[in-house]
Amino acid sequence: GQSAVLDQNGNWTASVDINPGENNLPVVVLDNAGNQTNSQTSLYLDIIPPVIDTSTGHSSARFSDGSGGFFSAPLENTNDTTALYIETSRLELNGVPIIRQDLDNNLIPYFAFNVMDEKLSGVATDFPDIEVRIQYEKDGEILSPWRVLPVPVGNEYLVPLSSETLALDWHQATPFETHTILVEVSDPAGNITSSSFSFRSDFYVPSLNINNLTVTDLGVNIFSTTAFDDRATLNEMQIDSIAYETIMNSVNNSIYIRPEDNTTHTVQQTVEELVREHQVRLITSTEWQISLMTPTRPQQCPDADPPSWQPALSVHNWVQGEWIEVFPQQTSGPIEFKSDDNPIPPSSTDWSDKLPIDQDFNSAPPIPVNNQTLTLNYKFDYVIDPSNLFAPAAFVSDWQLKDNNNVIIVECPDASFFQQRDTFSYASEDGYPKNVINEVTLPNTPGFSTTGFTVFDNDANATIQPTNGWYKIPASHSFTITKLVTTPQLFNHVEDISDITSATYSPKLNDKSISWSVDRGINVSIIHDAGESRIPDMSQAIDMMGNGILIYQISR
Repeated sequence: GQSAVLDQNGNWTASVDINPGENNLPVVVLDNAGNQTNSQTSLYLDIIPPVIDTSTGHSSARFSDGSGGFFSAPLENTNDTTALYIETSRLELNGVPIIRQDLDNNLIPYFAFNVMDEKLSGVATDFPDIEVRIQYEKDGEILSPWRVLPVPVGNEYLVPLSSETLALDWHQATPFETHTILVEVSDPAGNITSSSFSFRSDFYVPSLNINNLTVTDLGVNIFSTTAFDDRATLNEMQIDSIAYETIMNSVNNSIYIRPEDNTTHTVQQTVEELVREHQVRLITSTEWQISLMTPTRPQQCPDADPPSWQPALSVHNWVQGEWIEVFPQQTSGPIEFKSDDNPIPPSSTDWSDKLPIDQDFNSAPPIPVNNQTLTLNYKFDYVIDPSNLFAPAAFVSDWQLKDNNNVIIVECPDASFFQQRDTFSYASEDGYPKNVINEVTLPNTPGFSTTGFTVFDNDANATIQPTNGWYKIPASHSFTITKLVTTPQLFNHVEDISDITSATYSPKLNDKSISWSVDRGINVSIIHDAGESRIPDMSQAIDMMGNGILIYQISR
């Protein structure tokens, strides 16, 4: 129903309104002679963009816990809270097919999606005719521009996190940088759908290959060739102590390593000591003194005023119905070392009241008083002469004077006049004092530390210069670490001890041997090489190597 424009080449054009889906357009061709031909053409209008479907799920991935460990969880479209744990030995596919099972078996994470075009009024684009392209960015910088992905087998697109699918230098990143894969899907009609996948990655270097590690003690000759009389030359000397040889960087990327040794090495210095020794024990002797009381005045409380103190080499103690003689104790202390032939013992303690030995006291028989109109009762203990029924005692208690009606006339508190003190003396052990020559290990000898490392590239035959303590190891190179230690300043003892009779309590010392003990172990921190400026931000793995103690010793 509309006129078409016919050009000189026989091509015609016409503007017609069409609807989404299939449009059938009749065409009538008429010449000037009235001859007419009827035909028909179909035009398809596609206005529905393709769909990116991730419902089948991305792969599982290992996520870094920040301390060298990881946990496993499925990838999401956006992974911005926790960085992935990527070992630098798995940065490339290296021929692994881009198939779910093969990628999973090789621990290579991937994003997965399907594309499809919804049919509207009979119009849709077949899967092979949908174009899929991706672009890879790191922190907004384009590292791989848009490129078309080939149509996969199985109608599912997989994007592995690898150098082949992202960029050769995608691993030049810290755990804080964001990786983004932009996805754009279009059909031949020009409809476009976009999406993106993002993640952060914490790159970890696998353990160093130390299968052929050799630990060599480099400093042995220095000590073995030094005469004992020249031992002062070994003070404060830095030496190459231990070499850790043939360590391998077994990954296809360069790494940084930092050797560390936080142990303190030790020195043992033994001497022969000429000294007069005295071994004694402190003897503690307890002394007693008492003042005796008798019930001579029943109507008054017993006392000893003024006390008439007398030494008591023993007293009789009332125990379960009989008098038992007890004596002051004497004790001997542990061995003590004295620097005097006649050491002065501690002073005696002051006299102090002695507490009752036990709570068992003798009861005196009731004593009639005043023609038996009154009766005295009391208890007593600690007597000198137990044969006397009313023996004078150092302790009297429960003093009660009662009348015939059992009414208390006089009642008195306990009275004790029993004291003790300790006196001290020293007793020499058998054979002491005497002059002796002892072999002694000196206390408080100074420790010493590792003062540096050198790292040598065996393949490049060159020493590696550090960057802030980090040494760059090229891919697949072997290297050697050398530990440097600096010996401490020691005082050398050279006193004459040949005449044993001249010993005094101030010892004479003569060196006998010195040993320097170096801990062989080191820790090697390893980080992925993401560029020198990124060193402080990279996560570290730690390898330990070397064990045992290396001892350098000289002696006379």
